[in-house]
Amino acid sequence: MFYSDDIGSLNCSLYNIIYPAKYINEKYPGIHSADTFNINQLNQWTPEVVESIEKADLVLIERNLFGDALIREMQIFLQNKPVALIWDDSYENIAEENASYSFWHDSIVQRQNDKGQIENIKIFPHNVTQLRRAARLAKAYIGPSRLLAEDWSKYTNAYRIYNYLDLDRYPEDAEPLYPFKGITIGWCGSLSHVSSFTDSGIIPALTYIGRKYDNIRIMTGGDKRIYDKINLPNERKIFSSYVPDEQWASLQKSIDIGIAPLTSPFDRRRSHIKVLEYMLLKIPWIASNFETYEELGEYGHLIENGVDNWKKAMSDAIENIDQYRELANGKAYEFAKEQTYEKNIDKLIAVYQHIISSPDRDEP
Repeated sequence: MFYSDDIGSLNCSLYNIIYPAKYINEKYPGIHSADTFNINQLNQWTPEVVESIEKADLVLIERNLFGDALIREMQIFLQNKPVALIWDDSYENIAEENASYSFWHDSIVQRQNDKGQIENIKIFPHNVTQLRRAARLAKAYIGPSRLLAEDWSKYTNAYRIYNYLDLDRYPEDAEPLYPFKGITIGWCGSLSHVSSFTDSGIIPALTYIGRKYDNIRIMTGGDKRIYDKINLPNERKIFSSYVPDEQWASLQKSIDIGIAPLTSPFDRRRSHIKVLEYMLLKIPWIASNFETYEELGEYGHLIENGVDNWKKAMSDAIENIDQYRELANGKAYEFAKEQTYEKNIDKLIAVYQHIISSPDRDEP
């Protein structure tokens, strides 16, 4: 299993590679096993990688299938080893505000030239084109979004798998990292959500809420561009930059009402993990009514986008916080605690085994 995130800033790779491997090895010792490597080790074709591939029944590669990695996939293919690919973002629909836009949309990377200067270089073929070629070569694509699986079914067999929770990341005794006596409305995430906030209507709604209620604080984390767009004095809002993984639960527990705005085709293809985390931590939540969260609607509050709708929903949550907490502490939490890798790893193994045993799809 090959992951693409840097080891010091694991994000999607946790759900795509690291957690599944962890629980395969813990739950099925002597029956199933999973080796994990960074994709750079695949590119370098190290002896450890070669040995692992030789004994593998399935090779799972995450995301960065271009250049050397695409060549390595071809080598694995020629060894008659089944390859499955996994990623959880819609690179064909990436927004300009996304930190990875220039890479996926424009196929540009930064490299050091002979003079030691950093310069932009355009990759050919285009990165998404290479990803499509990788998908056609692979036996399957798997990912956490129903729509992403539908998209990539044009190129290979495609399977929807869920992102589950690793309970070790959410200790029950975790205390809020930023305690507050009032109510904190918050969101913490990656650098790919600016348009989710600017285009959903929630930015002016958050400004309105922060001015309407004296006991409210707005918290954002990860992307300071979102914090800067909320027109409130600094004492009414709080920003958290990167926190180590062991503090993630404490950061989330600083939130009393979780928000999850979505707007674009890119957003429609996200994993539902954001809302599932709120539920596990007993945080009431409000989210855009998109396919992303279509299966979780009964455990929180899905709304249509628009400034007035966000104003109304957040006002209702503030003024009826006890009712919202009752839902969060009840069936929402009961559902979430069943959505763990420990309890569901057999479902992932079943998908892997189905891919191994299924016939290759003919080239369209």
